[in-house]
Amino acid sequence: MKKQIALIIIILISIQLMAEFQFFQNPAELAQNEEVEISIPVFNMGFNVKNSLFNFNTVDIFDTSKYQNGELMSDKDKDIFTSGDLNMDMNFDMELFGLKYNNWKFSTSLINFADLHLLDKQFSEIIFYGNELDKIYKTDAGGGSYGYAFVRNRIEFGIPKKFTLGMIHPSVDSYLQKSKWGVVINAMPIHFGTNLNFDYSLAMAKVISRKQRFGSLSDYSFYDYQIEAKYTDFDSNGKFNLSYGLATEIDVLENCSVHFILDDLFAKLSFKDLAGVNYQATFIDSLDYMNEDYEAFDESTENDSIRYSSSEIDIKPGIVFGVEYYPIEKLQLQIKIDNRKYSINRGFSFAVGYKIAQYLPIKLILGTNNDSFKSEIQTGLNFAHYDFDLAFSNSGGLFNSAKGIGFRTGMKIKF
Repeated sequence: MKKQIALIIIILISIQLMAEFQFFQNPAELAQNEEVEISIPVFNMGFNVKNSLFNFNTVDIFDTSKYQNGELMSDKDKDIFTSGDLNMDMNFDMELFGLKYNNWKFSTSLINFADLHLLDKQFSEIIFYGNELDKIYKTDAGGGSYGYAFVRNRIEFGIPKKFTLGMIHPSVDSYLQKSKWGVVINAMPIHFGTNLNFDYSLAMAKVISRKQRFGSLSDYSFYDYQIEAKYTDFDSNGKFNLSYGLATEIDVLENCSVHFILDDLFAKLSFKDLAGVNYQATFIDSLDYMNEDYEAFDESTENDSIRYSSSEIDIKPGIVFGVEYYPIEKLQLQIKIDNRKYSINRGFSFAVGYKIAQYLPIKLILGTNNDSFKSEIQTGLNFAHYDFDLAFSNSGGLFNSAKGIGFRTGMKIKF
């Protein structure tokens, strides 16, 4: 039973890279749209948690029954714990509403993100291999960890007109007409789009600083701990913030297009009246075991009445670049680079999609994210008034060697 519980824990801290069914999310694609569509998500959400150390081959490490029977942890298992810092990042998003009207699209989504630094490598080494005498160890692991949640109301618009490079100026058009390749380039349709993001800040928490000191000197050992954090509570208030995005789609060929998206310009999350806490603790113990009169020193102070008048989290501008190509009508090839931190499908991705039937697509995605290999398979049922999407994914390896495993499903009704 304990092994099964350990497996569940690994899954919960390793769910990684959920599917993103709309590959580019490019407002410029609306430039050629002439349909009216109202979509009601019955359910449509994605969730991921990525850890930096453990995979499914390490499940046995958490099986405490073998240690209770006297078995020692192997050097191989110790190397896993001490191979690096333990970090974790989490994403969650949920689409609440969607409306597409000709060249316009309106949507509302809930977005969550967290970036956590949990354990320093050197402290893992102390646990398994001990510490050196007369050496002081310091770490600030955990400092800078943060998380936030916000609602995004998004308006997208695709300009319903085709542009070409020659429209910039008559001299540009004249220059392009002088060569065969210039004529080809000048004939490429260019579509533009833009978006406005009305973001409302819901919640945030941030570890401002977290410091630890530990050492064993000639006659005593000590441990110092300090953490300062701020967070939203029931008395805190969020604010609306406006950000912008620009996008373009270039039809290089009839069956090939290039996408470029610049999003989250001037994006930030603002909060008012946050709670705070500052906790400090010191523990000192003598190494003179022969002194019966010595008592260990243990002191801690906590101030949980701190209030911060305001706080902001800047969201860096996001860039998405990609290419989409249809060698044949039913076969789709896609390449994308996405650096948006809160994006579930960030990093480099290469996708191969094929329509087994008009209503039955399947897609395989391979790529990397922060030097970590990722793979994903998507399928579903797509009808005129009903969509059902299903995806499985993993990262950091394949099968048991994967440090992440993912699952996402979505269903919506379209009118």
